[in-house]
Amino acid sequence: MLSNSPRPQFLAFAVTAALGAASCSGGSSNAGIESPAVEGLEIADQMSVVTVDEGSAFPTAQLGDGFPPDSDYATDASRAYVYDPSMRSLQTVNMILCLLKQTAFSGLVNEGLYNAQIDEASCQSGGDSGGETGQSSGEMQQLSVWVVRSVRANNDSVQTLDFWIPDTDDGDGVQSFRAQMTITEGVSAENPFGVFDLNWMDIDAQTDEVLNFGNLHTLDVADGFIGFSFYEEEGDVTAVPNVNAYAARTQANVNMFADQSQGVAHILRQERNDNGFGDSGILENRYRIAFDETNVLRGEDMDAPDCLSRTDFLQSTWRYNLYDSTTGERVELNSGFGFETEGGHYGWVGYHGLWAPNGVSVEHGDTVTRQTYGEEIAETYTVFQAPGKLVKKTRNSLSTESLGGVVFEWFDYGPPGFPNQMPERAHVEYQAPLWVVTELQDQQSGEWIEVDPPTVIATEDYGFLGMWCPELGGSVSFVHGAESITYFAESVVTPEDALFLEGDVTLYGYFECLDGAITSNEANSGDVFQTNSTSVSEPHAYRFDAATMTLRLLVGDDVGAPAGLADGAEVTQGPFTWGMRSGPLVVSTLDFTSMFDIWSADVFYTYETGQNSWNKYTTLLDEDLVAVEFEAPIEFSYTHSTENDANGDSAFAGRTYLFSYGGLGNLHGIPSMQVDLDGNGQPDRFLPTFSLAAGTIVGDEGQYVVKPMESEYTLQDAIGQCGALNIDTVGDLPLPDASDWTLPDIGPKPEVTSAPRVIEGVIVGSGS
Repeated sequence: MLSNSPRPQFLAFAVTAALGAASCSGGSSNAGIESPAVEGLEIADQMSVVTVDEGSAFPTAQLGDGFPPDSDYATDASRAYVYDPSMRSLQTVNMILCLLKQTAFSGLVNEGLYNAQIDEASCQSGGDSGGETGQSSGEMQQLSVWVVRSVRANNDSVQTLDFWIPDTDDGDGVQSFRAQMTITEGVSAENPFGVFDLNWMDIDAQTDEVLNFGNLHTLDVADGFIGFSFYEEEGDVTAVPNVNAYAARTQANVNMFADQSQGVAHILRQERNDNGFGDSGILENRYRIAFDETNVLRGEDMDAPDCLSRTDFLQSTWRYNLYDSTTGERVELNSGFGFETEGGHYGWVGYHGLWAPNGVSVEHGDTVTRQTYGEEIAETYTVFQAPGKLVKKTRNSLSTESLGGVVFEWFDYGPPGFPNQMPERAHVEYQAPLWVVTELQDQQSGEWIEVDPPTVIATEDYGFLGMWCPELGGSVSFVHGAESITYFAESVVTPEDALFLEGDVTLYGYFECLDGAITSNEANSGDVFQTNSTSVSEPHAYRFDAATMTLRLLVGDDVGAPAGLADGAEVTQGPFTWGMRSGPLVVSTLDFTSMFDIWSADVFYTYETGQNSWNKYTTLLDEDLVAVEFEAPIEFSYTHSTENDANGDSAFAGRTYLFSYGGLGNLHGIPSMQVDLDGNGQPDRFLPTFSLAAGTIVGDEGQYVVKPMESEYTLQDAIGQCGALNIDTVGDLPLPDASDWTLPDIGPKPEVTSAPRVIEGVIVGSGS
């Protein structure tokens, strides 16, 4: 057993922080600061109870080892941590540390108050986010603007960090987050955590009532040992809750050798709620953990402990970067930039649209200014927004023989002429030679209900199946009788597209052609499409107005209402709350002999519209009223192999996927699956179906190489291998309580009008 500090102690995840104290000079000094050349201190950007021996991972693709040591591939730091159900309640720790790193506080000491644009999504644990990693039309980046102050009097004093997170409306009222951290020592080889004390609170912005609060601090333990303590409280778990009330408390204490070869942890998580069925009582999970260089012994409550391996683990990767496969240089896209509204708020605009902070409205015709730094000249733009966006689809095909085990999502609207009253959402598979429904979604609960035995789909009655498959980038179609499916590379049509060389464009379609001026009742009931055409010579027609980027119904020579919702209509239920998308539209049907030929067109278009920001086309116009162009994501197909699998797994070898790379960390196209990691028989986490090994070559011409940037490791069972470990006295480790928390008395969020000084951890421009 490691010796304990008399103070409560804290828990950690995997530490991948750079070692050694930072040496970043501050800019202009605050009043009373003696020296402008004060060095900032760094702390760990990640902490873990247990790490792994990464050298024991499968020796798969490693092309990156041959790149120069100063290449981006070699120097870009990646994050990796161990995930275990015992550590789930402590994910707040790593998220806070990851977010703090994005404020660049060590490099902006004594610059006064400054704004930092933070990508909060990049610090969320991927396994808890759900869904799939495939493409989505709503991939616009969302950055929040924090206010930060980092102060250190001199190189012998502590460093103080204050930060305010934007107020958020959770539906029950506006909450405001405030935090303060003092850093006594930066990270070093002897102390990879650093020495710090962090206190935070979430308060009701109207009443100043503290809604939840917490403390994270490192411990002053004996030489050669490190430790930390974590306490977080929301509500009062000792009190009988009101109806729909929730309370939780997490306490954790960790001690380990500084090299993390051996250690112990004591974790207690308590919850209490009343979801309308009465008081749940205190629901408690207590974990006791001990580990050595090769194994981990984990005990939960009074259950028999489990033995896990630190050398046998599965890797799950959530974020990847692409690099040039010959030079190792990072592949970067001109995918967007930050702007300031006339009201002084900061947002982001890019290929996928425009983002603004909660409560800030940016409308068509508004003026915004590109963020500038130093002596840069400010550029002003006019916001252009259309009610929908036209998406170009370029056809690819994949044989049905390659589809074993691939799950597709399908909305069953019924065969032509016999529509379903309400479309059913189904999971379907190709089980040669038939397509079958394997699951149906309950429209009330949203749960997937197994269809046993699977129901055969009469594709001859439908003519085609329009489906969705994240593995193949989105929409997929199968035409009855074909030996392949069709999937599509997508790109958003811009005003500068060659499609508009001769002005407005007429488009034609047969299936799922959106109606115009759709009412709320029609949208809520699923009645958004015109009746499918039954004659190849009588397609539905639309006129796409290039000036307004709007699709309108065309009846004869008369241009009618815009396709989509009527003015003021809202969708409150059903499948179209997230938006609606048309079936295929083409510029000509002259060569068609059948209506179904439209699905075989090499290029066709779909129109997406709806009430959400991601359903609309939004861009900026320069002073010449020319739309700003952003680089589209890089798309390419990829066929998986055992050699390229981070875990040496052959389960998905031979399957083809459509990957889309939208910039640093954003490689989409690998689907997720639900798994049960806590052993209770219920799925509790999402994991990617496979992970790519570092050095995997991708791209249609092999021009890119992949590097994992954020991964988690799941320890595998090591039954009978933990004989040297004992957790009998781990429960004696003292747990922290509310007395460890200190009120971060820094006041309400101050108003800072200058442009963000930091964007996702990168310092830009110069201080004012």
